[in-house]
Parts: sequence; structure tokens; C-alpha cells
Amino acid sequence: MTPAASSPGSEGREAIRALAAIALVGGLIFFGFILVLDGGTVHIVGDQRVLGWALDLRTDTGLSVARAVSHLGAFPSVAFAVLLAALWCARGRRVPEAIVLVAGFLLTWAIVTATKELVGRPRPSIASYDAIGLSYPSGHAANSMAYVAIAIVVTRLMSRHARFVAVAGAIALATVIGATRCYLGVHYLSDVLGGYGVAAMVFALVGMAALFAVHLRQTPSTP
Repeated sequence: MTPAASSPGSEGREAIRALAAIALVGGLIFFGFILVLDGGTVHIVGDQRVLGWALDLRTDTGLSVARAVSHLGAFPSVAFAVLLAALWCARGRRVPEAIVLVAGFLLTWAIVTATKELVGRPRPSIASYDAIGLSYPSGHAANSMAYVAIAIVVTRLMSRHARFVAVAGAIALATVIGATRCYLGVHYLSDVLGGYGVAAMVFALVGMAALFAVHLRQTPSTP
């Protein structure tokens, strides 16, 4: 095996570096909040400030709209979108990308579920409805990052402009979903940021693993 053949191409190396940076930042946010929150007994400055803004801006109509938008980040809604995107990838013989979407989504859900029990942070006292489960990290925020992953995967072979529009739209959707969780009072800001962090970390790591697996499969073996 030649040195050139033993490493991914320039495009693959750039993708791996980008994913590594995303995983690092996401991991620092996710694990950093676990340490700072000290079992859910500590709040960052933004937590109380954002909840205060949510209370000031609350209206019956606003709460109804927020509940509707928030459902887009619920497990069933995102799972359906992930399944459709994975089937589309598989149909186009892009199986590794389909696996990344499904594995990333399920691993994120599993880590979020385990972390909620580990941290044990109660929901904010101003919750507008009786949300099930604990607070950190936000499952809806974590789930919503799957839309970003879907946009990246589905538009990978499209033009740069199309990719930018799709990914920007997915990021905007994830941001709005996270904002509704604070507006509804069922999550603190740190819960939402932690949800984004863990999902970014997991999807990036799974993407890196897929790139390495594809490279190893395509690399010719020496006699």
C-alpha cells in the first residue's frame, strides 16, 4: 500500500477535519454543562434571563404556536424524517449515509435519555404544561439537529447554493424548535444548548467513522 493510498483524499481529509471540529465543540458544550450544572443544582446566567423573557412575551396564541412548532422536534416527527431520508439514500445506493442518519439519531436519543437520568435536573418551575421526564439535555433540541444532518446528506451531490439554502434552513428550524422549548418554559437555555451539543458531537463522530469505513473498503490491499 502506497502512502497516498493509505489516507483519504483531500476532500475526505477536509470533511474529517470539519467533523472533528464539530465533534470537539459539541462535546465541550455537552460535557461542559454537565460539569457546570452540578447535578442540576446550578444555573447559568442565561437560564433565568431567557425564562424571564419567555414569561414577558407569553400569550395564549404564542403558546399554541410554540407547541405546534415544538412537535417538529418530538421523537416520532424526527424519526419519520430520518427514516424517509435514510430510505432515499439507500435507494440511491448511498448506504453509508443512510446508516449515519439512523445511527446518529438513535445514538443521540440513547445518550440524551441516559444523561437526563444521570444529571437529574428538574424542569423549570414556569413550565406551561406538564412535560414528561427531566430537563438536561433537551431531547427536542437534540432531535432537531437531525434535520441539519438530513439537509447535509440529501444535498451532498447538489450545487453549493442549494446546499447552503437547505442547511441554513435546517439550522434555522433547529434554532426555532429550541427557542420554543424555552418559551414554553419546559427547558432552560443550557438544556437546549446541551441538546444541540450532544447531537452535533454524535452525528460528527458517526460521520467520521463512516468516512473511515468507506476509505478502508475502497483502499486496495497489498499482496
